Amino acid sequence: KVIYMPTQRDEKQNFSQQAILDKQIQFLHHHAARTRASAVEKIVEMIKKGQILDSYIPIVINSVIEVLLDEAVDVRDAVLTMFDTLCAQNEANVYAACCDIIVSYVCSGLTSLTKVS
Repeated sequence: KVIYMPTQRDEKQNFSQQAILDKQIQFLHHHAARTRASAVEKIVEMIKKGQILDSYIPIVINSVIEVLLDEAVDVRDAVLTMFDTLCAQNEANVYAACCDIIVSYVCSGLTSLTKVS
């Protein structure tokens, strides 16, 4: 007897880049911090490879910025890495559509800082 075990296909073969991005955005709402951090890291990889079009950058920022104030340090670090990567690879006009939400989240984060003695 032979047991047939189908091999898993690479995610890139099954889905378009937009579907992969949509899946990673969904993982940003996962209950596990490691899964959220991993989703941001995969989005960063997609940005570095040029797989995200400029027209999708505001969608990505609006989705990822929600986890900027996450409780897990790994998630916040991944978001900062994403912003570093975006700033290095894109011109400022790409961010015009989402500049107001970026300022809102940064100001919100600054108001929740506590002084450490």
